[in-house]
Amino acid sequence: MGISSAFNIATAGLRTTALQSDLVARNISNASTEGYTRKSADLVTRHGTVAVAGISREVNSLLDRLDRGNRSELARSQTLAEGLKSYTDLLGQPDDATSPSAGLNEVYNALITLSGSPNNQAAQQGTVEMAKGLARQINDLAQVANALSSEVDLNIRYDVSDLNDRLTRIGQINMRLMQTGSGGVEGAELLDEMGRLLDQVSGYMDIQITSSPDGAVSVYTAGGTELVQGRRVSTLSYEPGTGSLRAGDTDITPGRNGNRGFSSGSLAGLMELRDTAIPKIRGELDGFAADLIARFSAADPTLAPGAHGLFTDSALGTPGLDSSGLAARLMVNRAADPALGGNAGLLVSGFGTATTLEPGSSTIVNALISSIDQRPAGGQSLAERAANMVAGQQQMRVSAERAVQSAELSGATISASRQNLQGVNVDDELQVLMVIEQSYAANAKVLSTLQQMLDSLMDAV
Repeated sequence: MGISSAFNIATAGLRTTALQSDLVARNISNASTEGYTRKSADLVTRHGTVAVAGISREVNSLLDRLDRGNRSELARSQTLAEGLKSYTDLLGQPDDATSPSAGLNEVYNALITLSGSPNNQAAQQGTVEMAKGLARQINDLAQVANALSSEVDLNIRYDVSDLNDRLTRIGQINMRLMQTGSGGVEGAELLDEMGRLLDQVSGYMDIQITSSPDGAVSVYTAGGTELVQGRRVSTLSYEPGTGSLRAGDTDITPGRNGNRGFSSGSLAGLMELRDTAIPKIRGELDGFAADLIARFSAADPTLAPGAHGLFTDSALGTPGLDSSGLAARLMVNRAADPALGGNAGLLVSGFGTATTLEPGSSTIVNALISSIDQRPAGGQSLAERAANMVAGQQQMRVSAERAVQSAELSGATISASRQNLQGVNVDDELQVLMVIEQSYAANAKVLSTLQQMLDSLMDAV
């Protein structure tokens, strides 16, 4: 081997160890950085010298895909559970004092007391107060459901905006990777940033990803709608009026038949709240309020057809009014509310004039009691309806929380495996650094010896 060849080999070795030590330093300094992947140099031999062929990142595409899929499902379940929490906290359990079931039971007990002494003004007023309490409970629940609907709509807008930002950034990284490639240190760092962005996107929706040799990625919804292709990005848009979510001109709204959308992620959870859970809650509250008004009106024989008794709609008589939003308008008839100048004695004498009752009669009071217990053919009593409504709505939250626990449990092993593979172990890196230092010292010794040989030759000339 000639002196020049030895110089080339030793110099190439020093360059390689310099890059290797830089990678070890990067690994150690980013050991706690989320989304950072361990990097190492791929070494090859060329013409008798060592060279760096590229930079390897410790990643596994299967673990990445499984972890991101679990992130999507966890985000959907968490969004549902957290969204329902404020409503179900107020709703309570069927036997809680704050629930409509308990409120209806208070009215029932007050009516039982009143039936024993129909002319007792304190008993009459107490019954009206219990009825007002039940109406307020329904009103409050309707208001919370309405507020939740507004909050969900706003959060959908925020998520769409944030998602567009991340998709745009992915497109920009794609462009840089296509220009510089992914083989060097800069390319490896760009791929780390890409990985972090893809993790974040999977929190909003479940996605599919394909990669090109230069490291650029194409991103699609789980149903196959293109989101990012090279530098081209399909901007997401949300239409509150129709509840539609679009990628460019393509409808990707979760839950709609025939579209190539997605089913997991926080956006899927928000859309499920908007389109399924909240309408179900509102419909059940409105249905209960309508049943309450109808039963208490039917129990009063003095009422003309279409007139309301103890419970009524505050917007009664408004043209074109339907039962939508009735829970928020439910109230005790002003004519029976002493606080509004009414007469609680109408509970006994009736709210209309169609039938004349004997003074002190308990006919209407007993009919009101029966209306709560009565089961229509194939139906439920009012008490059963209230209890089942509360239990069913609580079950929605329980199911979402169980899904959260399931996703956390199933994802724990996957996330740990992914982290163990791509994360940095400082002890291992220090051991690698010792090997690099030995290689550096050996190459430096060769150069030092070659320098001494040249000096001796020059002195001998």
